[in-house]
Amino acid sequence: MVYANGSSGGTAQAIAGIPGQVYALSAYAKKNGTESTSIGIQFFDASWNLLEANYDHIASTTYLPYYVSARAPDNTAWVSASCWKDMGNGQAWWDGLCLTTWNIPLSTCTNTNFNINPSYNKSIFYLDDTGTQNHFQIYDNDGLILCDNGDNTLDIKGNIINPHDGVALDVTTTPCGSTDGWYVDLTLSDMQTWAEFQGSYSVNSSCPTANTNLDYWNVSGTLTGLGCNIGRTIAISGPVGDYRLQIGNGGNSHTCNFGMSGDSQDIGHLERLKELILQP
Repeated sequence: MVYANGSSGGTAQAIAGIPGQVYALSAYAKKNGTESTSIGIQFFDASWNLLEANYDHIASTTYLPYYVSARAPDNTAWVSASCWKDMGNGQAWWDGLCLTTWNIPLSTCTNTNFNINPSYNKSIFYLDDTGTQNHFQIYDNDGLILCDNGDNTLDIKGNIINPHDGVALDVTTTPCGSTDGWYVDLTLSDMQTWAEFQGSYSVNSSCPTANTNLDYWNVSGTLTGLGCNIGRTIAISGPVGDYRLQIGNGGNSHTCNFGMSGDSQDIGHLERLKELILQP
């Protein structure tokens, strides 16, 4: 067990890291103060320059499980697993810290492809895998790509990992474990212009007429469970209601930049792509 009282404190342990490897950290933790408390995975290069850091913040006053997973970026030489509490009057406890590796391949396209990057941090996909609409988790991007199939259809392929609570939706959830992830395989078809579509849309208030220049797509496909979700499949049968997945300037609905967003629903499941930005 690791314990921190009053002043800032915690611990960390580093191991040799491999670029492209996915690492997963789990721990039980609790705190009784208001200061920031977390577990985290940090990636460093051979000179110990920080390349990337990923955290899960402790919020409970009783022991609960917490998880972090992330893919090591290029030039990673060292991986550090840590737990930490900032300066303050509270106490924090961590137990059962465990760092493991997780082998999940990245996707490729046979034709033209674009990387898909979120406009804020790594958060890219809202998912409620229970159908209750009160179990939303926000998953991080792990190599999502957009493939042009050359036949007027597009594919979105890749992994989503490291879920967080759906804070924006006022719900608290628990991942299935440190290897909670999904393989996304969606097909976009039947593209319509605004003149053809004339349905519901969502754009940022700073570009209220952006809807007239967006492309609107039908969506179908599957989410296939990875890690502790292996054996599960969610079928995506189409968009929600009178909406479609929208692509273009303002299409991510959170900014007026180029991107995409949309809701899709099968029977009892609701998914939401979050403010995607395309980069060739």
